[in-house]
Amino acid sequence: VIGYETDAEIILYTTKDGDNLGGVTRGINGSTAKAWPVGTVIARNFTAYDHEAFRQNIEELEEQKADKDYLAENYYTKETIDEAIVEIKTDTEDLAHRMNKTENDLEALAAQSSWKRYGVSGYGSESAAALTRLYDAVGMVAEVGTDGDNSEVRNDFDNAAPFMTKKCVGTWTLVDGKPKFNITAYEGQPGYAEDGSAGDYVAVEYPLSYWSESNGVRVIASHQYGGMQPFDIFRENHDPKKLLSKVYGPAYKMAALNGKPVSLPGLDPECGSYYALRNLARQYGDGSLANFAILQPAAFDFYEEFLMSIEFATADIQTVMRGYTEIRHNADDRVTFADATHILTSNYQAGRVVGERVCISPTNVDINDGARKATHEIISIIRCDASGNASASGTHQLIELQDLGRAYWTYDTTGATQYRIAARALPTGSCASVSTPSGSVGANDDGLHPCKYRGRENPYGNIMSTLHDLFNVRLGSSDDDRYLDWYYMGDPQAINPASASEPTAGQLTQYCRKMSVNTPHTNYVNGYFKTKLYDDLYKEIFIPGEMGGSNSTYFADYANVVSSSSVRAVRSRGYWSHGRSAGPGYRYASLAPSYGLASYGGDLWFIQEIDAAFVGLIGFGHLLAWIG
Repeated sequence: VIGYETDAEIILYTTKDGDNLGGVTRGINGSTAKAWPVGTVIARNFTAYDHEAFRQNIEELEEQKADKDYLAENYYTKETIDEAIVEIKTDTEDLAHRMNKTENDLEALAAQSSWKRYGVSGYGSESAAALTRLYDAVGMVAEVGTDGDNSEVRNDFDNAAPFMTKKCVGTWTLVDGKPKFNITAYEGQPGYAEDGSAGDYVAVEYPLSYWSESNGVRVIASHQYGGMQPFDIFRENHDPKKLLSKVYGPAYKMAALNGKPVSLPGLDPECGSYYALRNLARQYGDGSLANFAILQPAAFDFYEEFLMSIEFATADIQTVMRGYTEIRHNADDRVTFADATHILTSNYQAGRVVGERVCISPTNVDINDGARKATHEIISIIRCDASGNASASGTHQLIELQDLGRAYWTYDTTGATQYRIAARALPTGSCASVSTPSGSVGANDDGLHPCKYRGRENPYGNIMSTLHDLFNVRLGSSDDDRYLDWYYMGDPQAINPASASEPTAGQLTQYCRKMSVNTPHTNYVNGYFKTKLYDDLYKEIFIPGEMGGSNSTYFADYANVVSSSSVRAVRSRGYWSHGRSAGPGYRYASLAPSYGLASYGGDLWFIQEIDAAFVGLIGFGHLLAWIG
């Protein structure tokens, strides 16, 4: 179909050889052949031909019902045949509905994009993290919002195709041996709900897009211009010829509801070891998707950071919104209970905020213990003197608490016993009051409020994201020659750890690709990195390169890589007390996979494959080249 609605022309072709179509008949099904301008949208749409084929098939099936008694007597029961007919009818109607919906989505996307491309230059610059807009991004404004009505916020990228994400809710199921996301409704449509009644997975729908990067110039588009390649998250098994038109990722950090992993608001993000998080993900639904449920793929770090850098024209995303990154974290902080609902701190502690989740624990308990979630939520904070009297210059704080009912310990509320106070991750859904696609609860620049990006909550900060497929191994015999080899699990199903001690170095060597780049001894330090090193096969998988950058130059991202552990699981994005170190490109590779600290969270993803029924609809832009 060329063009739109009643003005469209339908063509028929019988053969295709490379980019050439043969046996072409113009203007079929009552449409008119005409000249069309370059850039007109061409798609394999649902037409009268399809409707007639479906109708004939259904009528044939109805006629075959006349033989059901014979079949029931000789082969099948009457009930089996009737059920099969109903199922075929339902599938046919569903296919027609989905094709029509896909057609509308593609037309809307094409109308919005008009094959535009958006770019920046200066990425990775030494002088500053600010970037210069290129191509159709020139002159565009990208603001982010805060609580409530954000009618004054302007973000021109909301209508730019590669950035036009959608929130939706539904459920993952296994269909013909493949994971399928069944959408109940999109945000704003009837039936959309995030309370679990419309599905256990609130998702962000990402549209297919392409990228190129060279000499500090980054470009993104919804159409594959020359030299551009599809982002790896849209490739089935990394195959550039098998592209998904859309990918669904979680809107919220992985949490547990009745022992099952979900992407829903109002829950504590799960934390733990690589094994514990992987094992929880495998429990999704009825368990049939165990082999397809994964944690966040490392390629998504590249994709989302790419979007951010072009949209906001900076490599330092925290200059736009700081996120939940400046919360107090100090192992020496002590508190006593003034009464059952108030604690008195031992010193004035900037970085404590109303709404913060904290864990109050005995002084002999590790404040990083991942087995202990938040015990209280902060209701109010009063700066005071050592006796608890309000004072603007006081050296202490009187904090009112709400007990969350997790009776890890019995508290002494007489003020005679000291406890520790430690921050914990905010519950999912903390950004519900932000009405713009991106923005923060409260101020965007103080690091004390959670944020969201394109509908996905806390893209950095709050709690780290454990990567599914990236690891490293520390080698060398002493501190004088330590270095890191990095391993990428290209097949996400290659390793299914059977215990917290896995994966081992032997498993990484056997089942993963040793990356073509490593961290030499000269760069085996913690710090802001000046270069990113990419694998020569998996070109979107990066590791920190040369150190020596800052939070306002190069990539404005930090790496923690020094540790005594041999094998490490890699976490990304940073957490609630990482300050300027947190960010979309942050790399934390310090501890073994078996560690399960309170700051180690995860995201529930699924291996996504092409629906065979829509292969012809995925790359409709390429039909322009086929027609010539």
